[in-house]
Amino acid sequence: MLRPVTETWRYIRTRGLRKTVLQIWDRYIYTSQEWVIFLNLLEGPPVAPPSGIVFRPYTPADLPLLGAFARYYRASELRARLEEGCWLDLAFDGDRPVAFRLTSTSSPRQAPFAKLIRLKADQTRTVDLFCLPEYRGRGIGRWLGPFAERRIATMGYRENISTVGLNNVSSLRSTIYQGDRAVRVVSYFRVLFNSKQRISYDVGRVFEAAGLPKPITTGL
Repeated sequence: MLRPVTETWRYIRTRGLRKTVLQIWDRYIYTSQEWVIFLNLLEGPPVAPPSGIVFRPYTPADLPLLGAFARYYRASELRARLEEGCWLDLAFDGDRPVAFRLTSTSSPRQAPFAKLIRLKADQTRTVDLFCLPEYRGRGIGRWLGPFAERRIATMGYRENISTVGLNNVSSLRSTIYQGDRAVRVVSYFRVLFNSKQRISYDVGRVFEAAGLPKPITTGL
């Protein structure tokens, strides 16, 4: 009984009341979503950031700068992720952080991915990738991910798993363009204690949702 209460209180402190309420609604009351699970290799050629932008991993000295994301992410939320063991890579415009990528070596604990994604010893997963709205459309988010992955590959990890909402067209396109391979589509529906989950391997739907031509072979 104490664990859910403790986790809820910690979530409120680090994410704020609004995100906590939305999380409780999605997890316990009602949700209807479709997600794409992507898989890709971490190794690859070096990645150069867009002109005027610098990519680098987070250091403790960057903590005061995380306030740049305050309208969308609390610094305490990112700090909580770091305490959970996530890696944080940042994109800078001068001294201002404008995008971040969070990566974890832990399997997700929440439905629908808790049973679908079980990370192996050489796998990581993308927890979040965010770019400030005024910096979108410049390829920052698209190339920050591969930059983080090349760095993580040097630690001995081989593969990364990511999840993208089927209705998130820009993220679908960016993920496909950087070479990630769609492996399945997950449909999840929940009303209170009743939940349904359906898995499809028809990844042609992913390209259709992204407005991209379907490849001759999906490699599945």
